[in-house]
Amino acid sequence: MEKFLKNKKIVLVLFLTFLGGCSLWENFTAYFNTYYNASVAFEQAQQAMNKNKPPLFEFKLKKIPSSANKSFDDVIKKCSRILQFHSKSSYFDKSLFMLGRAFYYKQQFSKALRKFQELATIKNTDLALKNKLWIGKTQLQLREYAKGMKILEDVKSKAIKNEEDEIASEALISEIQFLLYKENISDAIQKINELIEVAKSDPLKAEATYELGKLYEQKGDKKGALKAFANVLNFEPTYEIEFDSRLEYAKLKKEMGDEEGSLKLLKMLSNENKFADMLGKVDLQIANIYLDKGQIEDAISLYTDIDTTYKKSESAGIADFKLGQIMENTYNDYDSAMYYYKKCLSSKALTDVKIQAKERNRLLSSYLKLRGKLSQQMKKLEYLTDPKSFVRDSLIYADYKHKQDSIAEANKNKFTRGRTRTPGSGYAAANTFQKNKKTITKPRRPTLSADSLKSLISDTEFELGNLFFGDLNVLDSAYYYYSSSLVNKPNNPNKPKILYAMGNYYLMIGDTLKADSLFNYIYDNYKYDRIVNEAAKIIGKKQIDFESDPAEKVYLKAEKKYLASDYSGAIKEFLTIPKNFPNSPFAPQALYTTGFILENNLSLPDSAAAVYDSLVTKYRATPYTKAVRPELNFYKRQLKAIQDSIKKAHEDSLKALLPPDSLKAKVDSVKKKKKVLEPEIIKNRERMLKKKGRGKMLQNPLLFEKEPKKKKETEKQPRSEEPQRSAALLGSPKVNLG
Repeated sequence: MEKFLKNKKIVLVLFLTFLGGCSLWENFTAYFNTYYNASVAFEQAQQAMNKNKPPLFEFKLKKIPSSANKSFDDVIKKCSRILQFHSKSSYFDKSLFMLGRAFYYKQQFSKALRKFQELATIKNTDLALKNKLWIGKTQLQLREYAKGMKILEDVKSKAIKNEEDEIASEALISEIQFLLYKENISDAIQKINELIEVAKSDPLKAEATYELGKLYEQKGDKKGALKAFANVLNFEPTYEIEFDSRLEYAKLKKEMGDEEGSLKLLKMLSNENKFADMLGKVDLQIANIYLDKGQIEDAISLYTDIDTTYKKSESAGIADFKLGQIMENTYNDYDSAMYYYKKCLSSKALTDVKIQAKERNRLLSSYLKLRGKLSQQMKKLEYLTDPKSFVRDSLIYADYKHKQDSIAEANKNKFTRGRTRTPGSGYAAANTFQKNKKTITKPRRPTLSADSLKSLISDTEFELGNLFFGDLNVLDSAYYYYSSSLVNKPNNPNKPKILYAMGNYYLMIGDTLKADSLFNYIYDNYKYDRIVNEAAKIIGKKQIDFESDPAEKVYLKAEKKYLASDYSGAIKEFLTIPKNFPNSPFAPQALYTTGFILENNLSLPDSAAAVYDSLVTKYRATPYTKAVRPELNFYKRQLKAIQDSIKKAHEDSLKALLPPDSLKAKVDSVKKKKKVLEPEIIKNRERMLKKKGRGKMLQNPLLFEKEPKKKKETEKQPRSEEPQRSAALLGSPKVNLG
């Protein structure tokens, strides 16, 4: 026993001697209990982040994956424990550095900076220069740009001097990221060239050179970009960087006019098996060349192949967008274009491509909606002008409805003899066909007049003209709808704007003579509309000052009187405006306000109608005219009805006052006709009565008396309300039904 204890003491002394005292024991427990696990968690977090590695020179940090976030939480927990319980271990500075970077990646930059600054107070640490690098990176993220860039520049200089190329490269990368974030491309290019010289890693040089080519391309320096993309292959690029640089080189060749050279390079890329999973991008560029060369069918075929073969790729989404453009611009097939634009929206295409697809889809949807609206309005007008068309469409609808009812009946009876028809049966096929068949709506007779329908048609055509002119950029269609809008509504309030658009159409097709003619017409006739100044700019005439119109002062003076209930004084002031300033935009407004006062405040509808009529006559193309026209037309119809009623009453009174001779002439005429008809009527009546043996002729040949049917004494006569009601209406005494 004594020997065992002696041996145990010797082992313990040897163990403590091996550890070198308490500090080594501290390191041992800190490393194996905490630091090792923190390092593993940190490595796992970085691996999770590298799965979606951002571009080399991306400044803003992206949101980290949830798995990485959890690992960084473990790092923070374990490193904090070392700082708390193992402050004398050699892992203290490493834990501080790891903790600061964990906070940085979690985008808790203030906490990260505090940890880096704590580490900076520790002397003789091997992490001093790296720590200073991360202080500069963190200050940039905290928007302390001047401090951060100064520190990074100092770190880069010291690292180059000490031949620590990795730290120098990281400092340069951080500087370049910030410069590109601030869109300082020229300085960024200079720093990238410096990075290529400093870096020892060939893959890093290759990636930096590729990014340099993209920056030259962004600046419009295509030759510089071409040279940079070619230089990428002088290093050891990764698989992705090699492909991207060769693809960009081929694309640039095409943009610089060498389509055949570009096509040759692209086909070489497509024949290399190592790039098999990226062939969608190559085929997309080949299809683009076909499209630019006017080989539309070849382009469509290849775009369709890309859409089919690489369905879930970015290339497929771009191919869908290109197909939509072809259908819209080449074939004017808007339905097919919308189909492809919608496919693009649900694809993995780049965000800017999706934005374009969404906008084109919206515009085409607007066109189809307006076109459908116009079609309905035109159909209603057709029913008014050609009633036979309504009958024809009604028959077509009746036939369609009969077929629909037959199919519905077939659907009800699909269970036959205990069996259901299979999905692949003829029934299912017929049902699918019926779903795809165009729906026919029931025709309805229009309730509006032809003039009202023409007015609505004109408004819709104006909207279509604007859509084609401003958004779809189809000038011929815009001109067609503008012209038709003026025809369908001569007093069109949109006329000055339509004429201005038509003038621009002539400018675009090079007919300056017609364009100037329209602009001069606008200038001479529509000085109250602000569009006149746009026309004045083009033809070089003096613009109208709408801001200091002298009529405005008069209008405001009249308005004050109106608000003070001085209606007569207000009307007097308002009416001086169209007289003294007929071309002012306040002139039609003054007439409108005068009519409003007469109608609503003074209850003088006839006087109001006279003012409104003057407004409609003198200022047809104003919103005020548009506002009063329906009411004025209704007033005129009512007035005409009253006048017609008075005229009819006057004619009836004249007939009542006809002289006796005139009345006698009418009676004689009736008697004469009666004498001619009586003999024939009598003969017919006699033959009928003799044949039936009923009735008894009276002296008056036009009347006969039927023998009353004898009733039983107990039979009561049925009560009837009709005599009572008739008597009441005629004002005669009531019939006694008792």
